[in-house]
Amino acid sequence: MHWATDPILSEPRYTIAEAARLAGASPATLRRWAAARFPESTGRSLSFLELVELALLRALAGRVRLSPAALVATARNLDQLFGCRHALLTPGARSLPPLHPGISFIDALDYGEGYIRAWWPRGRTAGVVVDPTLGFGLAVVASTGVRTEILLERFRAGDLVDEIASDFNLSRTEVERALQFEACLAAA
Repeated sequence: MHWATDPILSEPRYTIAEAARLAGASPATLRRWAAARFPESTGRSLSFLELVELALLRALAGRVRLSPAALVATARNLDQLFGCRHALLTPGARSLPPLHPGISFIDALDYGEGYIRAWWPRGRTAGVVVDPTLGFGLAVVASTGVRTEILLERFRAGDLVDEIASDFNLSRTEVERALQFEACLAAA
């Protein structure tokens, strides 16, 4: 099975709203980008691979002087060049000059046997990962798989950070990082 057709990576699982939240974009923006890059996804949820590629394109859009249409065209051209879908997400894409401004994003991807398996949206030091095999593919604390949104719900309900940490067998730092991650998503 080719990695780009692995069901855990390629089956739709993220609504536009969920994907936009994780990618730090508005739903309308992400919907436009998804329709341009993945026309077949119009009207349906996005796969993990689609989510991460759109997040990468969004990160690049803020760093390079290319229009969204030009970035989408570049991604399609790379697919043809590499002979696979989602070429931007392959380890080989690290060496491409246009990706240099987004290299920190590329370094936030985990690969397994040449394909992406997980995404660290705020970098590895934040301790939060999006892995399609953990927490239904939503953002989780990397050490335990506890979804960050659950920790935020508990905090909003009035629980203290130390109580939350104890209940989920997390360190205070892990809870604080998860709450910071959620705060960044809310601010985007």
